[in-house]
Amino acid sequence: MTETITWVKVEKPVFDLAGVLINSLGLAALCAVIAALCGGVLGGILIARALRRRRLGQDAPLALDLGTTPVP
Repeated sequence: MTETITWVKVEKPVFDLAGVLINSLGLAALCAVIAALCGGVLGGILIARALRRRRLGQDAPLALDLGTTPVP
């Protein structure tokens, strides 16, 4: 019984640094755009809610009354 060995020639792999950098910058830009959109939507909702509360007279007090009397 004889064994046969077959050799297959393949090209040496090449690391594409420029492709990796461009793809990672694209992914970072996509994340920044998504974060900006989410922040804009959340900010818009909070501003609209604050304006609606002000219009309805439901403003939260800006000072906390601790029940102390001023010193004369």
